[in-house]
Amino acid sequence: MHEARKDHLSSRRTVVLIALLPVLPIVGLLGMRWDQPKWLSPMTGPDELLVGGLLTLLLAATGLLWMISTLHIVGEDRRWSWWITVAPTIVITGAILYFTVPGS
Repeated sequence: MHEARKDHLSSRRTVVLIALLPVLPIVGLLGMRWDQPKWLSPMTGPDELLVGGLLTLLLAATGLLWMISTLHIVGEDRRWSWWITVAPTIVITGAILYFTVPGS
């Protein structure tokens, strides 16, 4: 019984961590769009391409990790957690902000 509780807590921590992972690349991409913070402003075109590409790859990797963990939790463990919906909500909100709020 104690082992099942320990597995559930470990799984819950994993879900929360995966749900919050997209925050870093989304904030980085939005910061590049609006030239914030100011120490990022002197970036040249190739610098922006490299950093933007790395942040996009990081976002894609977190998306893949989210998909795999969601399939594991819902498919194998046969349970649901509202934390599963946090990552897509963060990404959708970031995309809406990116495309609706003009950059500097």
